[in-house]
Amino acid sequence: MLDGIPLRKVVFTNATAEHAWRVLQALGVADRFEDVIGIREVGLRSKPDLESYRWVLRRLGVPGTACILVDDRPMNLRPAKQLGMTTVLVDGKPEEGVDFVVKDVLEVGPLVARLLEEQEGR
Repeated sequence: MLDGIPLRKVVFTNATAEHAWRVLQALGVADRFEDVIGIREVGLRSKPDLESYRWVLRRLGVPGTACILVDDRPMNLRPAKQLGMTTVLVDGKPEEGVDFVVKDVLEVGPLVARLLEEQEGR
């Protein structure tokens, strides 16, 4: 699924970047991600602190409108939505700050493909 997403892929986690890299390596997908941004990198501010999202955008050098944030907690999506990101909730219910809901993380690939097709058609 990750290989089918033709976008930069970055992990933004409330854990340490070192821990997240170990998890990605254990899952066999570490090479699919260009960066991991952990709690230390954002000054020990965790999601959903709005400033941590701003820091991530500065590090990536992109506006919020260029990003899709996938998370399993609606509270972590609300600040992203405030900054213009497209938000995807995994295994939840639609609510404020959530653009799309998927039942399973493997549905993110087809959703991103559809969003990119719609963007190209504009």
